[in-house]
Amino acid sequence: MRIVQLTTVLLFCSSLVISSLLAGCVGGSDVEIKSAPTVTEDRDYLTVYERFTKHAKVIIDLEKRYEVTATLLSPEMRGALATRYERIFKVPQPVLDDASNKTGFFVSLFSPDSRTFDLEDEALWTVLLEAEGGKRKPTLVRRLDEKERWQTFFPSILKWTKEYLVIFDQAVPEVADPSLVKQEQVKLVFANADATVSLGW
Repeated sequence: MRIVQLTTVLLFCSSLVISSLLAGCVGGSDVEIKSAPTVTEDRDYLTVYERFTKHAKVIIDLEKRYEVTATLLSPEMRGALATRYERIFKVPQPVLDDASNKTGFFVSLFSPDSRTFDLEDEALWTVLLEAEGGKRKPTLVRRLDEKERWQTFFPSILKWTKEYLVIFDQAVPEVADPSLVKQEQVKLVFANADATVSLGW
């Protein structure tokens, strides 16, 4: 009988300790916890992101060959990135400032074939910018790590995608208001042995 009573007391004490720990994690009346807004919850950011982001999927013979998402890092887009960064991390910080005076893109790429899954390899991929001045090759194609950091800003990032910063030595194009008649000012072209994809802004 005493063993049963002792067990009951121990269980009761354990439940009190667990309850206290949980209460400490959740926070008392003097603790405030706010979860960071997702991209879809951050409507101001989402509006700008969707305006400057294009997506394409290449399927041949019912098989996905590659999928690419590119965001034009216009002044408006970089401003939205900086605002969202400060909203989440509480300090001002320029984001992807390498593209401040040039035409830059944040690119997410997926391919089920690991042999062709490297945008930096010029033997496998051609990346071009088509604008009023003609065609240009990028001055920089750089793989970006810290996937968890960039997912806060770019929902196109998935477990199996690779991310790149692509920069061209050309002034940032003026992108027309989407409410006006659409006139593409710039095209980003990806070409490999499977297909050519052109994304226009």
